[in-house]
Amino acid sequence: MAQEEPAAEPEPLPEPLTLERALEEADSDHPDLAVARARLEGARANERRAASGKGWELGVEARAAEVGLPSDYYDEASADDHYARAYLTRTLYDSGATEAAREAEGARAEAAEERVLTARQSRRLTIMRRYFDVLLADLEANRADERMAIVFIEVDRMRDRHELGQVSDVELAEKEAEYQQALAERNTARSHKRRTRARLANALNRPGELSSDLRPPPLPELGREVPDLAELREAVRAGNPELAALRREVAAARAEIQQARSLNDPSLDLELSTYAWSRTLKSRYDWEAALRLDVPFYQGGEAGAAEDAARARLREARARLRRTEMELEQATLEAWQDLDNLAGDREAANTERDYREKYLSYARKLYEMEVQADLGDSMVNLTATQRRQAEAAFSIAMAWARIDALRGRLPRTDSREEAP
Repeated sequence: MAQEEPAAEPEPLPEPLTLERALEEADSDHPDLAVARARLEGARANERRAASGKGWELGVEARAAEVGLPSDYYDEASADDHYARAYLTRTLYDSGATEAAREAEGARAEAAEERVLTARQSRRLTIMRRYFDVLLADLEANRADERMAIVFIEVDRMRDRHELGQVSDVELAEKEAEYQQALAERNTARSHKRRTRARLANALNRPGELSSDLRPPPLPELGREVPDLAELREAVRAGNPELAALRREVAAARAEIQQARSLNDPSLDLELSTYAWSRTLKSRYDWEAALRLDVPFYQGGEAGAAEDAARARLREARARLRRTEMELEQATLEAWQDLDNLAGDREAANTERDYREKYLSYARKLYEMEVQADLGDSMVNLTATQRRQAEAAFSIAMAWARIDALRGRLPRTDSREEAP
């Protein structure tokens, strides 16, 4: 058996990494997407098999036999009695069973194709979320680094003052505890940086390939106009791939009911055969052309059981469709509300950042004039505000990505049919 050649190693990701470049990995052979594609291949194979039910069938049948001969008529006790038959058959009519089977498997193939799109959407959403997580982790680590550095300077100065008797043991112990807390937060933030990069690497199907430098992406989503809720709900009902897949599963179950009913209906087959015999007898013929009519009267409840099973699958498919419709209604409402709420969060973060920048400038002037000023705290507060501002912007981008996915589009593209 021929062995498959190992897949070529992909080119390393560039540094710095951009979101656009990361999203190019969305259609790589990630396990989640590979499962969906494999199911689609299997569904298409089943569709081809179902469609072949009324096609021509060509084959050869052979038998090797030794038969005993009556002693009253033959001198030999036994003789060879071999034969071979070549046949060509085709079902001419089967009461719609083949067509129903083809329709059922075709609907399932279409459902599997919709779920490939769902998997592609999920991959893009995951990559975007993991990419933003890394950027936020970097900002948090910057804040923790600044905080620890400031507390370290403060505790170092307090130790000198403690030696001069200007600071009590309790005051020094309090500052030492504050420093240890800041150090623990810094270490936690650094660990979180690595964890978020590992999660991004797995999302990109590049386990172990941790990107050190990520570039903040442009966010055109921030300028998009929030759609009307009624129009958005209608777009989701019309374009959501999971809804489309479940509707096709309902259609498949209906076709299976028709297929089960046809088990009790007549069928008509054409059979063409040619024979080769090792013994020549007058009762044997060289070829045969026949029409075979099969009219079942009783099959032990097979047709009824098959129809009951198909009806049960139809009820399940309808229930899953209804449940998904309700879930998508709720998801649509929440995503739409998120856009409105997050716009307020972003405006608040922008306003706070303006204040923090002005306050930092004011604190620097006081510091330069050797007036008491909390310059270090001002820097830490500004970095924390920058993180909140970025988080609000990234959340808006993710809300739009979810909305695009809900209505059947690939996030960060203009269509649902971008080439895989």
